Amino acid sequence: MNTAVDANLRQLLDAFAARWNLGQLSVDEQGRYRLEVDGWLEIRLFQNGGALFLEGSPGRLRPDDPGRDDWIARILRAQLRDLRDREEVLTLDPEEDQLILFRRLQAAQLTPDRLEEVIEAFITQLERWTRELSQPASSSVPTAPPLPALQLFFP
Repeated sequence: MNTAVDANLRQLLDAFAARWNLGQLSVDEQGRYRLEVDGWLEIRLFQNGGALFLEGSPGRLRPDDPGRDDWIARILRAQLRDLRDREEVLTLDPEEDQLILFRRLQAAQLTPDRLEEVIEAFITQLERWTRELSQPASSSVPTAPPLPALQLFFP
């Protein structure tokens, strides 16, 4: 890990934590910073070379849900559509049977304001996929009831 870039990351995260009154962010033995949002969403930030990664998990898949395969296909199609407009990528960790959301960006050009924008966008997507994962795979997406037939009366 590049010490200069790592020091920059530490400064950025300290500035972010100070803005949001998060206190001192600690780093684990793997060099990952953990950020807890709203008491239930966890984001891990880490650096690899000149890249900064954000990572979070919306949760584990339900192996016993009968509609699981169709649900996974629907999720992956939605993710593919989102790639046009979003930089967050949803992946599947098959060993853990868990979805992982991540985003990669260059650390060297990052400012505190830009980091805040990126984290906010990441949180929005992590919340979205967490809500999606909380729905049973076997349940269909609710659709609006059909509109009643339009009846016109002329005198």
